[in-house]
Amino acid sequence: MIPLLLALVGCGAVPETSFEGTVAGRSLTDVGTAYFGGPFVIFTDAPLDCIDVAWVTRYYDEEVAPTDTDLTGLQITFFDDDVRTGRYDLSGEAAVGVRLLVVDGGDFTVLNGREGTLTVDEVSDEEAAFGTLDVDFGEEGSLSASWAAQWCVNVSE
Repeated sequence: MIPLLLALVGCGAVPETSFEGTVAGRSLTDVGTAYFGGPFVIFTDAPLDCIDVAWVTRYYDEEVAPTDTDLTGLQITFFDDDVRTGRYDLSGEAAVGVRLLVVDGGDFTVLNGREGTLTVDEVSDEEAAFGTLDVDFGEEGSLSASWAAQWCVNVSE
């Protein structure tokens, strides 16, 4: 699987990622962006180049959309400096946070994952990361995924 993913990364294609579920009526069934770097993994339904995701950050002002592009995105943020392999519980005082980001016509909404599990199976420095995710957003819904993301310098803090 890794040689195939690395071949796709070289061609600029989105690594194979499959989301199921909805949150606040939004889904990520058509992933257009899948990047990781520094403490972040980001997925969006909008096709964005690496240079176009420099807006990813730990903290957002919900009064100001971080990008002009309309999108639904899922952001995983490690409270450490880097994405690390392992299995993470997303409830309580977790070492990882998961948020759904929605930019729609200039309006910006952030929904926080409340509980679930993130597994990072492999991280290849400056190449690719792979894993699975099951996250519950309370009454808003839930998402699960088998994911792969390519490295992007612009999401590194």
